[in-house]
Amino acid sequence: MNLYEINQTQEELNNLLEENCGELTPELEAALEMNMDNFTLKAENYVKAMKNYKAEADAISEEIKRLQEKKKICETAVSRMKTALCDSMGVFGLSKAQAGLFKISRTSNTSVKILDEDAIPQEYKKVKYEVSKTAIKTAINEGKKVAGAELEETHSITIR
Repeated sequence: MNLYEINQTQEELNNLLEENCGELTPELEAALEMNMDNFTLKAENYVKAMKNYKAEADAISEEIKRLQEKKKICETAVSRMKTALCDSMGVFGLSKAQAGLFKISRTSNTSVKILDEDAIPQEYKKVKYEVSKTAIKTAINEGKKVAGAELEETHSITIR
């Protein structure tokens, strides 16, 4: 029996209890107890499955972290090697070189280096606006109306 079926059975049993004006017959009591046992067993299986998925997700996160570190090491190695090769071509006065199967070109680029961000005039700065959910929640809780937002109540479970 899946959780949906257990819920359906419980709804039917609740309706029967209501139809009996709250009178709990031995048969109804046994059915309610059996359905509760089914729920308890199913809930335990759900929790076991969730714990397994969580452990697997944690292991995947650790593997992602390990691979990201390895990727960063590789990218840093490439960057250092490019810089060394570029510097070396500068020492030799080369703008182009043939290295076996590869053609290498050394070009000049111009970029802006910010020395002191506070000293930059305002006209060269961008302003980024973000929605503050904390401020909106506080305002709504204080009875204010905030266009385009409302509080939403959600439910969750805690497993220990």
